[in-house]
Amino acid sequence: MQALEAGGILVLKDNIRKSDEDNPKGYYEFEPVKKTKTDPSWVADAVGKSV
Repeated sequence: MQALEAGGILVLKDNIRKSDEDNPKGYYEFEPVKKTKTDPSWVADAVGKSV
């Protein structure tokens, strides 16, 4: 995901989980993905972005 972002591709991430010693450059996570089956409403905002 870092490579995609560095290449200018928009990345869908929520910035909830902050960087730490295990991943000092941060996490590329998006919590709503976990509930897509019951609530796919976030998908419309993902158009044109990497997930």
